Amino acid sequence: MNWDTICREFGLVGVLAISGTVLLGFLVRAIWEQFKRELEANRLERAEYLTKLDRLTHGIEEHNARSSTFMTGVIEDHQNNSLILKEIVVTLGRINGYRDDHR
Repeated sequence: MNWDTICREFGLVGVLAISGTVLLGFLVRAIWEQFKRELEANRLERAEYLTKLDRLTHGIEEHNARSSTFMTGVIEDHQNNSLILKEIVVTLGRINGYRDDHR
């Protein structure tokens, strides 16, 4: 069939409608393929993001555990130092002539 007989059978409007429908189908298919590619890329990106988020969360938890241990040591040192400082204050008070009741 050539274009002349097709135009006579369907008319110009029919040929334009069929051509438009075919073009619309190709356009929808191209958009669908692009959408599928974007969806697959988003899945890969999400998996990578969750992996990095898991490592970051693990690092924060490890830091908090080490920080808690460190702070326990600092509190003990400060308690020990405060006892030593109290003794130093009492000793210096005695050197300066204060009585033991002065603290």
